[in-house]
Amino acid sequence: MRLELINKRLIACAEAVRGSQTDYACDIGTDHGYLAAYLVQQGISRRVWACDINPRPLGFAEKTIAEYGLGDSVTAVLSNGLDAFPQPPAEGSFAVICAGMGGELIADIISRCGWADKAVLILQPMTKADVLRGWLYDNGYSITAETACEDGSFVYSVMTAVKRPPEYECGERYLSAGFVTAETDDGRKYLAMRSARLRKAGEGMLSSSDEEKRAEGRRLTALAERLKKESEGIL
Repeated sequence: MRLELINKRLIACAEAVRGSQTDYACDIGTDHGYLAAYLVQQGISRRVWACDINPRPLGFAEKTIAEYGLGDSVTAVLSNGLDAFPQPPAEGSFAVICAGMGGELIADIISRCGWADKAVLILQPMTKADVLRGWLYDNGYSITAETACEDGSFVYSVMTAVKRPPEYECGERYLSAGFVTAETDDGRKYLAMRSARLRKAGEGMLSSSDEEKRAEGRRLTALAERLKKESEGIL
């Protein structure tokens, strides 16, 4: 029986893992284990460790593994991030997937893993993507690919990162929208979404009696205008 993914975020993460050309994967916060099962069934990963901090979702993952007969290639592991693995669980190249959680939590999980610098990181933050991009830069990780993915009423970023000194600047455009471009519909929507949020935050500061806040408001609205123009194909 084949598992069909309908969640666009997870499909985007699976394609990022495919692009990483790694042998194995650890899926952090696996929930029902659908992504882990899909990676094996599609031949993207030889083996996957499906990790979750809570027993209840891990139980759902175990049911998924059993339902699709994947017990030999997908292992459910109760773990806070990658804490259960002081070393990689197998010899070979690894993708570490952190999807569906906040950017700050993702950064914390990576920082606690002693072998994250040897893995390809597939990261899909639900919030605080700017914080995660900044953390990656400050800690010597380079984003090698980044795409946007619309799922429901939101548009998310999926990043691929490796431990390698960045050869780009950590500027406001990078922090706000990373390497997402307007080449795809989802990319244009992501840039437009980021523009709208920055504009709202910036305009709220323009009427402040504090000159520093007004200056920050002008900076945010200028960045919002730049992203808006990018989303419209003007820049």
